[in-house]
Amino acid sequence: MFAMLIEIRCDEFKINNRPRPPIRFHAGLNAVLGDDRGSNSIGKSTLLMIIDFVFGGNDYVDKQKDVQQEFPGHTIQFAFEWGGQRHYFSRSTVNKSEVAVCDENYNVRETISLDKYCQMLFGAYELYLPSITFRNVVGRYFRVRKRGNLNESHPLLAVAREKDADAITTLIKLFDRYSLIAEYEKKKKESEEKDKAFRVAQKFELISKITKKQYEANLKKIDELTEQLTALSQRSSEKLLEADAAEVAAQSQTRSECTYAKRQRTRLQSRLTAIDKDIAGDIPFDDMDFADLGRFFPGVDLKTIQCVTNFHENLRTVLNDEFRSERESLRAMIALLNGQIAQMEAAMLKSGELSKISKRILDEYATAKSEIDKLTSLNSRYDESLDLKEKKNSLTADLVESKGSQTRILQNDINNEMRKINDIIQEGRVVPPVLTFKDDASGYHFETPKDGGTGTAFIGLIDFDLSVLRMTVLPALIHDSFMFKQIAVEPVERIMKLYAEQTNKQIFIEFDRVASYTAETARLLRSPDIKVIELSKDEPLFGRSWNSDDDAQ
Repeated sequence: MFAMLIEIRCDEFKINNRPRPPIRFHAGLNAVLGDDRGSNSIGKSTLLMIIDFVFGGNDYVDKQKDVQQEFPGHTIQFAFEWGGQRHYFSRSTVNKSEVAVCDENYNVRETISLDKYCQMLFGAYELYLPSITFRNVVGRYFRVRKRGNLNESHPLLAVAREKDADAITTLIKLFDRYSLIAEYEKKKKESEEKDKAFRVAQKFELISKITKKQYEANLKKIDELTEQLTALSQRSSEKLLEADAAEVAAQSQTRSECTYAKRQRTRLQSRLTAIDKDIAGDIPFDDMDFADLGRFFPGVDLKTIQCVTNFHENLRTVLNDEFRSERESLRAMIALLNGQIAQMEAAMLKSGELSKISKRILDEYATAKSEIDKLTSLNSRYDESLDLKEKKNSLTADLVESKGSQTRILQNDINNEMRKINDIIQEGRVVPPVLTFKDDASGYHFETPKDGGTGTAFIGLIDFDLSVLRMTVLPALIHDSFMFKQIAVEPVERIMKLYAEQTNKQIFIEFDRVASYTAETARLLRSPDIKVIELSKDEPLFGRSWNSDDDAQ
């Protein structure tokens, strides 16, 4: 059993000053009837707006300001049936963003968000469509004048300012032909994000940005430097051309470091030799030296000289200790330098032919090669920017082609189905409406060729809605009485019969002046299997009428 709305009730619904019983709904056609006088302001279109409210819409609160002013803060209670069970809910006009989940007596069990509620209906109706919401499925096919989507020449319109391209994309999704397009859209979005990120990085100078003129100048400079590298290799070794800038620079740097290390070692070795000599020249005075001094210089104060000598001896001892310590330190440093020099010389030898090339040539080569790498990197950023733009444009073209391919299929299928329905309504005497999409799926045209009459235009809109209802998982339609008032009596009868045949879905309409149509139309609409409520000036939906400029209410 498919899901369907089965009842709506509200404490503000009155009849003879007493609460109205619940308004019951059924599968197929559900007619809200007015009186034969065509009385307005009795609640016909308001009830259709409430049905839209029950299906998750907001226009009943946002656009029925007269009702909200007359009955502020009221609650609509309603029930659906799916999965063999009844599910009860209520929704207040005060907080339209929430829906209450109720028991069978409409006692609130929990409150959920409107989004969650719509997701619940999405699953209840087993729509199983990717990348689309429940409201995007049903909203545009609930046609009530107050909602702003009753435009006979724009059947895809959901709201007044919706872009045609967005409406077309939604139609493609409803027909479950969106998966291939979604893949292209994903790739296009990723490409656009990469292109945007690249341009932002250039803006903040995280990535260099050059012009086409600079790009061409860089190419010329790269050619000149390449010739310079060739000349250097011819003067030294062809191995230069096989080496990259980093390798050559490393060779030159190693040579510089090795030379510096050798110079440092030489200085340390000179210092070590001097210290060795200082330590080797250490000959202390003895007693014989002082005796000889006394003989050669009678009367000299040997005691004082001996004290000075002792002081010098003590100082020499301290200095010698420091010399020996420094000598050990110098020997360790020289040993370390010897090891480093040996490693660097071994590394230079491993570079083969490069080790035989003069440092000057290596430096010139490394500088030129480094400049080439820098210019090449700059140009590669320019190339990358062009590639990103080209890829984005290519994916955009693929997306347009994919959408165009899908809309051509839909155009053919929908037009064929509308032709079948129109032949029934118009008995084959009037050409059917034609839906034509632009090649890039950015827009569409909808008309009945050779007939610009208002009645024919609204028949075309009904043809379209019934075609979509038959061909997709769309669960319900709402059609305002304004659509039927423009159509001749006999076609209306055939339309009502087509509505009544849709027994596996629900169609909600408002209709007045039933007696003005054929006896078959009156019989059909007044039958208990189709009529859900009959309103009049004496028995309006809310128990009383109020002034309104809305002729459709």
